[in-house]
Amino acid sequence: MSKSQKFKIMKHLSNGWGMTSLDAVLNLGIMELPKRICELQEDGYTFRKEWIQRPDGVRYIRYFLEYPFEHYTVEIKFENARAYACGRR
Repeated sequence: MSKSQKFKIMKHLSNGWGMTSLDAVLNLGIMELPKRICELQEDGYTFRKEWIQRPDGVRYIRYFLEYPFEHYTVEIKFENARAYACGRR
């Protein structure tokens, strides 16, 4: 489960978009974004964290993928090939 969640996160972030925990829940169905980010960091990826404060004082983090991330493009191709071979498109 965690591997497919990490794949979804990397696919989203590799487009240059940021992601908050709320974005992860609403758009990707991922409940524990900070945990997945930590796992990805252990896998060798680097992230920039941007603290955002709303006018009502609530603070939250938006994660961005730091470049370069060339090794990820190989993983995307491999994951897509495996999904295609297993009949999951």
